[in-house]
Amino acid sequence: MYRFHARSANETSNDAGFTLIEVVVAIAMLGILSTAALGVYLSGVNSAATQQRRQVAIAIANSAMEKAIAWPAGTATIGRGANAVSARWTANDSIPGVRTTYKSFDASAPTNAVGALPVTNASGNSVNGTNYTVDILVGTCFQIKPTVGLQPGGPCTVTTGWPNQPAVPSNKTKLTRVIVVVRWTAGAGCATGNCNYHASTLIDSNLELDWNTP
Repeated sequence: MYRFHARSANETSNDAGFTLIEVVVAIAMLGILSTAALGVYLSGVNSAATQQRRQVAIAIANSAMEKAIAWPAGTATIGRGANAVSARWTANDSIPGVRTTYKSFDASAPTNAVGALPVTNASGNSVNGTNYTVDILVGTCFQIKPTVGLQPGGPCTVTTGWPNQPAVPSNKTKLTRVIVVVRWTAGAGCATGNCNYHASTLIDSNLELDWNTP
């Protein structure tokens, strides 16, 4: 004999689904998690793009530096006009080494000429949609000569009180400083051109080098 049990109105079913409130809460939580995940993803993408641009800038700077130091001694500034050089010196005033270097230019060149080795190149360096400007600054500075018992060295810098290069002091030697500055405007915080990579080197073009002899 079969017995049937009638479910009373007070009994609840184990097969009951989600309530509307539970569904809304679940959707809201999913939205929050998705937004957070998207933020992390975009941050990673931007970080990767920033690093890629910097690597490109480093490669461009290295290439420009190799090109600059390959020029015969004293010829890198041929054709560089005074105004063109001064403009780039001013634009890069905050770059290390610029304030401690006397700018060099060709007095016989048109004032706005950029030179055979261009003091600036504002175009022609576009990589993956990002344009890179390149400034190659060439100037001079003074470093203490080696003396008996002392190594040459100290900073290669300008002479206090002399805005233009004076005669070479007897206790110092004149060196050539090359500074390469690469800038780009793509990416967060770079619109004003404050994203840059710079490199510098000193070149001793003296025909006879000084030696520290006992």
